[in-house]
Amino acid sequence: MKLQLTDLAVDRFKPVTGKQIDIFDRRMPGLVLRVSYGGTKTWRVLYYVGGKAKSFGLGRYPVLTLREARERASPHNPR
Repeated sequence: MKLQLTDLAVDRFKPVTGKQIDIFDRRMPGLVLRVSYGGTKTWRVLYYVGGKAKSFGLGRYPVLTLREARERASPHNPR
C-alpha cells in the first residue's frame, strides 16, 4: 500500500489479525511503516543493491516520529 503519510494516518493504522502490513510513503521513496499483527509500528528503509531489495530498521513509532523517519531516510542524510 502506498500513501501520503501524515501523523494522524500513522497514528490511526490498526493491526490486521495474523498479518504484517507495509505502508510505503509517497513523499519519501523507500520509507516504509511496518505494522505488525501485534500492533507494533516500525519505520524501515527499502533500497536495492544489484537488483535485490534490502531494508533496515530506523526505529519504532511513536518514539521516532514521521518527520524524523523522513529525515533519516533521506539519501542526503548520512546514516
